[in-house]
Amino acid sequence: MRPVQRNIFIINPITHFIIFVFYFSLKPLNMICRFFLMLLNKFFYILNTQHISTHIQYN
Repeated sequence: MRPVQRNIFIINPITHFIIFVFYFSLKPLNMICRFFLMLLNKFFYILNTQHISTHIQYN
């Protein structure tokens, strides 16, 4: 039973190719996600600074 399980985890060319393709298809997605996260970060930063400035004004 153990050798069979071990054989399953040996990386053959097909799985290697699949991993390769997944890696390269996910990389652009990752870039896009980072870009959107960056935009969200800036947006929330602006919101926070405005919120703080209004608080300072009210005080």
